[in-house]
Amino acid sequence: MIAECAFRAQVGPTEAWVSSSAGTGALPMEMYEAVRLRLVERGIDPTGHRQRKFGKEMLDETNLKVAMNLDHRDYVKKTFGQEIPLFNRVCYGRDEPVLDLGESLTNWKEDPEAVDA
Repeated sequence: MIAECAFRAQVGPTEAWVSSSAGTGALPMEMYEAVRLRLVERGIDPTGHRQRKFGKEMLDETNLKVAMNLDHRDYVKKTFGQEIPLFNRVCYGRDEPVLDLGESLTNWKEDPEAVDA
């Protein structure tokens, strides 16, 4: 859902685009504080954040399917037999995943100040 909020913040209030996002699992956990604060700094209200698990219904209803990272792309291929492009391929022509906080800063929990660097 974070990707969905970020997308909506970029396109603004419009009915021309309908977006949704989900992950490969939906664990009952709070959003990381560092991520929440970064969204708020950018004017994105994450209070309604609820994790959702990606499923066949969402896949069938979607015109443009995009994976943010390799795990999500591989999950869709393995589970549903569909190839979907990475976000950076669609937007920038690069076959690179968007790294999440834990992938880009492996020590962020021990060194929270590294998030702001």
